[in-house]
Amino acid sequence: MRQKVITLTEKANSLYSEINHFNSEGIMPLSDMVYPEHDGIPDHEAAACLSQLRQSLYSLSRACQLAIDHLTFEIDQYDENENSK
Repeated sequence: MRQKVITLTEKANSLYSEINHFNSEGIMPLSDMVYPEHDGIPDHEAAACLSQLRQSLYSLSRACQLAIDHLTFEIDQYDENENSK
């Protein structure tokens, strides 16, 4: 189980870095992706890709919040145990 936690931590750190880099690129590359010719006509496939990414990131954020809640509970239990000694 410990190795699983270590591996998941490494993956989370890597994913955080990728998302942070994506965010730092700003909104213009996304606009360029959706409106590649800058003529007001959207690329519907690109817009669909952005919608899928948004849904995936939302799902990831919900899963992360659940994991945070569980970890917080376990850490609080550990702290209470240690403080009662």
